[in-house]
Amino acid sequence: MPVMFYLWCLNPKCSYPIWLPPSTRPDITCDHKPWPRDGMLKNFVCPICKHVSSRTVEELRCDPSPGAALLRKLRAAKLICIEIPCVIEGCKAHLLIHSIKAKPSDEPTTSLQNAMAANAICEKGHILNGPLPIVSSIRFRDTPGWDL
Repeated sequence: MPVMFYLWCLNPKCSYPIWLPPSTRPDITCDHKPWPRDGMLKNFVCPICKHVSSRTVEELRCDPSPGAALLRKLRAAKLICIEIPCVIEGCKAHLLIHSIKAKPSDEPTTSLQNAMAANAICEKGHILNGPLPIVSSIRFRDTPGWDL
């Protein structure tokens, strides 16, 4: 049975586990965490409360024996990256937000509706706090570099 990884939502009013999709690699273990090799901070959005914050590989938790129901639920899930422009005046960088798309039919934009940044970081290092702006230039892509 595959191991599963998750991050706790940092919103103290939520603390929901943000589950990553199950790994398809047989060599993934609790000691080999699925995180990009660059080791950099990554922004994640909580699917429940829409809290967006930067996270580290050290915060990734492992469940070595997830239940069959959780595995079935997340089998079709996909990790995606949502790109929105940084809100700092003059910054041309993007805020890259990782989100879990639970089903292929899910619309990725819903994960950012009413989203609130709390120490989220843009590509240039600007720290963002507060409501994320509604922008028309949102892009979506697969999340490269993840060992899932």
